[in-house]
Amino acid sequence: MLQEPLSAIPLVNALRACQEPLWKKSNSTSKTFPPFLLICMILMPARQHVIEACNFVDAGTSLLLDAQVHEDFHAETAFQAVVAFLRRSGCPSILTFDRDPRWVGSATARDFPSALCQFLLCVGVQPNILPPRHPELNCYVERYHRTYKEECLFVHRPGTLEEVRNVTEAFEHFYNTQRPHQGRSCRNRPPSQAHPVLPTLPALPAVVDPDACLQAVHGRTYARRVKSDGRVSVDGADYYIKQALAGQLITLCVNAVERCFEVLQHESIIKQLPIKGLQGQRMPLDDYIALMQERARSEERQRMMNLRRRHLQAR
Repeated sequence: MLQEPLSAIPLVNALRACQEPLWKKSNSTSKTFPPFLLICMILMPARQHVIEACNFVDAGTSLLLDAQVHEDFHAETAFQAVVAFLRRSGCPSILTFDRDPRWVGSATARDFPSALCQFLLCVGVQPNILPPRHPELNCYVERYHRTYKEECLFVHRPGTLEEVRNVTEAFEHFYNTQRPHQGRSCRNRPPSQAHPVLPTLPALPAVVDPDACLQAVHGRTYARRVKSDGRVSVDGADYYIKQALAGQLITLCVNAVERCFEVLQHESIIKQLPIKGLQGQRMPLDDYIALMQERARSEERQRMMNLRRRHLQAR
């Protein structure tokens, strides 16, 4: 059973946005707002267990579009949740989320795009990562999260994965069809009554250019300290710089035209390195999903290794 007080439950928020609302009355002329998703962490301390719900909510209409429950989302399963949603609902033009490493691959979101971000760019969805310390940008996330906790989790107090899934599924129906919503677009009506029409979004493409994400990062720079063997790592691949530069900082600048990293030291280009991992040709969607899922799995392994390393260093 859930035993944590309301204020003690941590959460991981992610905000999903698109230029056109995912749900909208066909004859509506009122102002609309972008949709969002969030991951809500549910702690069950009696079992030393964590269950999380990845909820997709349209901020323009407050409709709960999807709720996926899993035991402790990580980079791979979070990637799978987003892919499953896009398969069902189609592709928005923009997907905005916070800096959780499960989404962005690094704690700062300033490194080479994560598997999820690369995937979104290649299927035509623009990832937009929220800046830190700006809670006003995810107010819709916080509003739904509070409702989900207060009216679902703390009422039913589920204690197992199956129970969380059952109460979440029931709450999805209640939230959409019965619960009056005070949002501007709903005007004290249930979201599905206020916004009954679902426009069609573009489906995921059948064939994908797996290297399309390169254009989105053209000109971006990534700082690295050269290792003792003269190498640096970017996006899970090693690049040899120069052993004589061990311990020194260098900058890698993406040149999408030449499909290479320009290696700079003191603002001078010292060499060019072909970017590894590029496919060079279009590929079927399912093959591309499998490729990026494996990269997400690698990101998670690297993240766990880094956490263990920091834990050992702190002891």
